[in-house]
Amino acid sequence: MDARDPWCTPGLRFYQTMMEKDRAARLHNQRRLRSLRERFGAEITLLSAHDPVEFERVATRGMNVPADRGSRAVNVQWGEAT
Repeated sequence: MDARDPWCTPGLRFYQTMMEKDRAARLHNQRRLRSLRERFGAEITLLSAHDPVEFERVATRGMNVPADRGSRAVNVQWGEAT
């Protein structure tokens, strides 16, 4: 995600528009994510929850490989980016 010069392919843009339930909320969330990227740069990793390739890259395991039962998921919540 490029915070300063955002773009997406026409097909993805069409898909997002067709699937959105709340356009204002979706666009607001994109602005928040871009703000995080601008603020923290390489310190954070942004990825799509719907992209199996990105999942495998970040999880360092295949999607068909179960998570280690001893590992714990981390849930991070954050407020408005400033």
